[in-house]
Amino acid sequence: MSQHPADKLSLTQLLVALIRGAERLPMPVLVKDDSLRWRYANRAACEAFGIPRTGYQQRSDFDLLDSELAARMTEGARAALGTRGVTESIEHIGERSLRIFRYPLCVGSRPVGLVTVAQEITDLEETRIAFERQRDFYMALSDVNQSIIRAEADQAAVDVYDTVCDVIVQRTSALMAVIARVDYRRGIATFVQQREKSTALPTLRGMEISLDPTHPRGAGPTARAIREKRIVVVNDVEQDPGMAPWRNLHRAHGVKSAIALPVTVDGQQELALIVYAGARGFFSPELINLLREMVDDIGFALRYQRQGERLRHMALMDPPTGLPNRAHFFECVDRIVRAPKAGACALILLDVNDFKFYNNLFGHETGDSLLALTANRVAGLGDDAGVVGRLGSNEFGLFFPYDGDFDPAAQSRRVLGALGTPCDVGWGSPITLSVAGGYALCPLHGVNADALMRRASMALRAVKQEGGHQLRSYVPELEEKLDHRREVHAEIEQALDEGRIEPWFQPQVDLLTGEVVGLEALARLRTVDGRVIAPGWFIDVIEADATLIRRLGLAMLNGVGIRLPQLDAIGLKVPVAVNIGARHLLAPGFQADFEGLLARHPQLTGRIEIEITEAQSLHDLPRAKDVLQRVREHGVGVALDDFGTGYSSVANMRNLPLTLVKLDQDFVRDLPASVEDQAIVSSVVVAARGLGMRLVAEGVETDEHAELLGALGVTLVQGYAISRPLPLAELGRWVSDWQQPANWCSWARPISPQGDALQYLGAWFGLRRWLARPDLGEPQSVSLFRAHLHEASSPDCAPPLSEFRRLFADLSARIADAVATRGTEGVHRREQLLAEVEAMGRMMRRAAGRNSLVG
Repeated sequence: MSQHPADKLSLTQLLVALIRGAERLPMPVLVKDDSLRWRYANRAACEAFGIPRTGYQQRSDFDLLDSELAARMTEGARAALGTRGVTESIEHIGERSLRIFRYPLCVGSRPVGLVTVAQEITDLEETRIAFERQRDFYMALSDVNQSIIRAEADQAAVDVYDTVCDVIVQRTSALMAVIARVDYRRGIATFVQQREKSTALPTLRGMEISLDPTHPRGAGPTARAIREKRIVVVNDVEQDPGMAPWRNLHRAHGVKSAIALPVTVDGQQELALIVYAGARGFFSPELINLLREMVDDIGFALRYQRQGERLRHMALMDPPTGLPNRAHFFECVDRIVRAPKAGACALILLDVNDFKFYNNLFGHETGDSLLALTANRVAGLGDDAGVVGRLGSNEFGLFFPYDGDFDPAAQSRRVLGALGTPCDVGWGSPITLSVAGGYALCPLHGVNADALMRRASMALRAVKQEGGHQLRSYVPELEEKLDHRREVHAEIEQALDEGRIEPWFQPQVDLLTGEVVGLEALARLRTVDGRVIAPGWFIDVIEADATLIRRLGLAMLNGVGIRLPQLDAIGLKVPVAVNIGARHLLAPGFQADFEGLLARHPQLTGRIEIEITEAQSLHDLPRAKDVLQRVREHGVGVALDDFGTGYSSVANMRNLPLTLVKLDQDFVRDLPASVEDQAIVSSVVVAARGLGMRLVAEGVETDEHAELLGALGVTLVQGYAISRPLPLAELGRWVSDWQQPANWCSWARPISPQGDALQYLGAWFGLRRWLARPDLGEPQSVSLFRAHLHEASSPDCAPPLSEFRRLFADLSARIADAVATRGTEGVHRREQLLAEVEAMGRMMRRAAGRNSLVG
């Protein structure tokens, strides 16, 4: 712009006046003409703007300053020339901040120049900037919290990452925010989410950083924060050696500061939040605290989301096993069976019989291991078309479609075989679980989940009550029995809790002397109103529950220990047998139970015998042998109950450290009429004597039982012919009154007859029994008697049996005629012949005394 001479004179005069005062001012002062060329700058202005003291006159901002500052200064000056009065702005020059005041110089109404005065406000500006940053990050923190609160229950974790990064970049002056996920197995952190101010900034998503401090990329703030579990601040990336691998990248994009904060989720540092800024010293202590709160909130948000996922999972799944729970299993089954094209399906409910027992015995840690093993095995039985679930503490469900006919035997082998394999849970010997299973078929037993579940449950309960390791189908009759069984179970538990299970005693007698040589303690349940219930009412319920078996065994041992002094007082200082279930015996906690009981009742040592019941459950003979050997070391005898009924009875007799064998009453009941039972009993007598064991016959109910057992060499007997089980109060009176019938000991012998002699004895007892029958004269009985004579006829045998055979043949022929005679004459003839049979018996007893009948 051209100037009039008068204008130039006026500007010159103004400049002279300004210069005189400005040179002495500490603040920057500069003057520009109306074309915005520099005319004057005092010393402070030259220093502030970094220009020389000379040579700046008549030059523009673009000649003297960097382009960005020049553009801002020129724009501000041009705006000031068009106004009247002072304008104000703030400029940042390097590390300094200046408040710029501009005032137009006018001659008349025309601006002829511009005076600029600057005030140093670096400290004030830093404070303002810090406050604004703090305000911005506080708002960002608030936005993150609001986002977390508003988050829907099904929001994925990546949404939290995106929200945090987006809020930081949008709300604050930070250049970029990044989330890194930690992979401790691989020793790396991977950038998984990013937001940046400008698209010109690089994309870091997917980049991996080593956590190894010796790695070139393992010394940066991200790796250090994760590795050292602390916040790492780099307020000058140029000076931090750990930033060297990325220095050129930072310079290119104006990154001056960075911070890395580890994010802890459920006690594990899983993530890191990294924020980059374009100013040195960006991250003040106040900002660091706000960011610390933010990462805490991130951890909370992720925990909240995972808890929500866990809650949803728990609503449908069983947490310990990961299998569908009862409700979800029910829904799945119902959906499948109600489908339009649903075919034949099977629903099997499985119960680990002894799980509660082992869980209580060993503790929950072992119980959890056992549960996990069982769950894995059940899951292995399922397929993609079916459903497997955990329905209760020890109950599982298995539902699957099938083609053709349902094969119970094959399914039983498949299911029970998988679950019956021994489990090693770190307790020494493996544990073999007994599993009960009940099933219902669709559509045979029901067409919806409710009916199938209810009826399979009935079948399952029936199996549990029987105590078997088996799979059983639902049948309609089951519904009638279940209520009664539940009542019995509840009554037993209450009786055990209240001490209403008590021992009654049944004597064991030696036929050779008639003396009481032992007692068996048998459980009786006394009801709250004083009635006494025999075990036939409740024993099958107890034997189906391992916990009840254990509690009953301990209650009986304790009861006997308390009553031993009273038994001694009535003269019964004899061994007392107490029944212990095989499953209780094989349980790893039995030894501790038993030794604890002996510590409380030391008088039991040498006085009690452990009588093993449920011999069919002695599936682990080596373990049983070890346990019983320790029992024997305490001076306690060991008896095997119901010998002869289990498949392993002979093996038990040979391998276990037994002191006594109890002959099962099934062999005694029909002994007089069964040649086979007589042969078995005779063989057991020989085996027991050879192994050094005592033999007691149970179920002796008649004189004939006692006589024949004595003749066969069984000298110890027990049964109702001697005494029913008695309470302690009545046992003393029985002891005073007891006297063995004389004819019992007349046949008793310490040696068992063999060969022809055994057959002859059986035939003689058979003749006597037949002649005593009141209906012997009836045609049907005559026919049966002739058949008996034919079976009892003995082959040729050596003396002295040959003489008995001749007498027997003659007597048999006359008896055959007599039984066919009717009326009074027939009765009279039979009475005469019975007397002859008794005479023959006396001859046999005399011969037995000389051992002449021993084969």
